Amino acid sequence: MEDHSLSIFSTAWIDGEIDNFHELAELYEDKKWMFFLDTNFVIYARNYLYDKDAWSKLNPSLQNEFLSAVNIIKKWSNRIIYPYACEEASRDKKTGNLNPEKYGELVGCLEELFDESYCKEILSDNPPLDTDLSCTKIPLLRGNGLFTMLSALSYAATLKAYIMKHFIKHANNKEKIRNYFTFLDKELNAFSPMQIIFSIHYLGNESNILRKTSPTKGITEILNKLYAAAIDLQMPTKASQLSEKSGYQEIPIFVTFDKGSKLIFDSLLIQESQGTLNNQASLPSYSFKILYSSGWKNNDIKELSQLAQSISKERMLKGKRADFNLDRILNICSLLEKELIKHMEMISDYPNKSLSIN
Repeated sequence: MEDHSLSIFSTAWIDGEIDNFHELAELYEDKKWMFFLDTNFVIYARNYLYDKDAWSKLNPSLQNEFLSAVNIIKKWSNRIIYPYACEEASRDKKTGNLNPEKYGELVGCLEELFDESYCKEILSDNPPLDTDLSCTKIPLLRGNGLFTMLSALSYAATLKAYIMKHFIKHANNKEKIRNYFTFLDKELNAFSPMQIIFSIHYLGNESNILRKTSPTKGITEILNKLYAAAIDLQMPTKASQLSEKSGYQEIPIFVTFDKGSKLIFDSLLIQESQGTLNNQASLPSYSFKILYSSGWKNNDIKELSQLAQSISKERMLKGKRADFNLDRILNICSLLEKELIKHMEMISDYPNKSLSIN
């Protein structure tokens, strides 16, 4: 089986897409490789080993890419980062609670797949939830141990972009992005390349970001999708922070079957690490590029890039740092959830127009 060319490997440490892993390995022969798994990977691993019916229903190209990835990871990995993916894959979709038994089973699948031993204990504190999560993800965000602060920021940014794309009809796409940048800068007080590149592609015409998220699907499914997207959007930062702990001797490779997540990685290039998150973890500094798949023309790309750089420069000159106050950010998330529900209740064919938003 050819295993040298994959569309599911990505990293913010390399400029652009990874066309051929073996060529990349030769180019950076002095480095080690850290493979950062996404949720679908561990689900596919379980299906491949123990659910042949589910595995057989996968597109053959996905099956081939999964098996190719397994071969490369087994041969080249210095470390495999699996807790993030296993936690989310073992979380109950209705209650948000983690299932320790399911987590252990998923880790066991990876042990069998890679012929290695891994810790089966859940690493983060995840207090049991007894709150209905069908119309809010705030309790889950507050208690999600591995992701709390970054996921809250990312969730707020994702909610805002979704509302603007689907419900703000008086503004064109470029005006929406300008307004979105103002939201990030003034209200969220967190203006990062991750959010910038996400919004420019999503509020353009990039169809691979937040796929199958029509408002008619209902608030519960949409919030589930937006929460999952918020987790995915912070993966470049998480991977980079873990690489920093190795003294940058490990290059993190994100293994993802989500084309939108891969696009974000491919659009970012890490430059350095600077600043801290709650005085604990460094925040990487990225450069970014806008891909033509977003639908923007050269002049638009130049204008939007200059606008983002201008805001970033002004924040830097003013010494303005992101405000990582969790209660403040979760309050913004709550307000945006309520705004989204109001918009959805006005859709004529929305199935449940009696949702409470109190």
